Parts: sequence; C-alpha cells; structure tokens
Amino acid sequence: MARNMVMYVPVKNHPVVWLSFLGIALLGCSGGEGGGGDGGASSQCDALRDEASPGNVVFKLTNKRATPIYYDDNGECSRAFRVSEGDAMPQSPGLTGWPTCGWYMDNDDQGPLDCLSSELKTLGPNESVELTWDGRVLEHHDLPAECQDSREFPPACDKLVALDAGTLTAHVTFWGDQDCTNGMCVGIDHAIKQQTFSFPAAGAVDIAVE
Repeated sequence: MARNMVMYVPVKNHPVVWLSFLGIALLGCSGGEGGGGDGGASSQCDALRDEASPGNVVFKLTNKRATPIYYDDNGECSRAFRVSEGDAMPQSPGLTGWPTCGWYMDNDDQGPLDCLSSELKTLGPNESVELTWDGRVLEHHDLPAECQDSREFPPACDKLVALDAGTLTAHVTFWGDQDCTNGMCVGIDHAIKQQTFSFPAAGAVDIAVE
C-alpha cells in the first residue's frame, strides 16, 4: 500500500492545516473513490468464468449408407462435432469431464484424468442419433496467477463462450469402418460432414451422411 508523506505541523498552533493533512492521508490509505484492493484482479478473474448457454441445438445425424458408420461422442470426454462461424476455424464444444477456467479458480487439483481413451459408437444403415449442443464453444486462455492462489504454476485453461446468433456450420467427424484386430477398435476411413444452419435453430438440424 502506497504511503503518503505527511509534513509535521504542531497541532496546537495549526489545527485546520493538521486536519487537512490528516484527511489526505486517510484518503490515500482507503484507495480513494472506486480504487484500491484487488478489484482489478477480481474483475479479470470473473471475465474468465463460463458464459451462460444461449440455448440448445440438436444435430440429428442420419446414416444414409448401406453400411455402418462410426463416431465418438460420449459427452464427457468427446464430442463428434465442432462448430464454426463463417470462415473461422471450427471450435470444440464443452465436455462434462473437461474442467474450464472457473473450475481451476475454485479447486486446487488437476481435475479429472480419465479421458485417456475413446470408444467408437456404431450408427447402422438408415439409423439416426441426436447430438445436443448447448450453443457454447471452448476458448483458450492462460489463467493469471492472481486468479488462483493455491497453484504454483498457473495452468492453461478453456472458457465456455456463447456464440452469437447467425449462420453457423457443424463439422461432424465419423469413420466409414473400424479395425479391432489389436484388442481395441480404431476408426479408419476418416471423414467430416459439414452442415450449415441458422442459430438459434427452430428445430433439429438434419445432417445426412451419404
């Protein structure tokens, strides 16, 4: 805290001047109007917390092929889609098993570490699956030290950001086949299906794989 230098003035002879200096000193210690304290750090940290969902969108993925396709979407550790605005790079949706910046500010450990493997799901011919998106994507940040007191090394983290209304594109990842010869199944014949849609969406967004 900054210290104000106060000139010594005898109280007996100069009471008005002394009170004036005392008032200045107290004002400096209190930080003055709207200042001081950790308000700046608090504002900076609050800005890294997740934004509210603007509403859900349902992507209805339908396999129009005569053979199965495979996708990875369990909601906790993986999603089968990403979303983009205009010509921007596709961005990932949130995952329930992936902590965001707000979680790191409120906790002192590294979070879940069980998202180390994936399990492909099968979508048979003429079958459909509905994948729900909450209208937010992950935005990467470095978490300032001021926002977490208990960590020696500030982590990189993600913030959930709500996308604005407009025309968006869903990018759905799938595989045309899988190889299960080594004790676990791995997707092969990788492909991405793109589908533009209006956001917010009035109903389900149909995405057909042909």
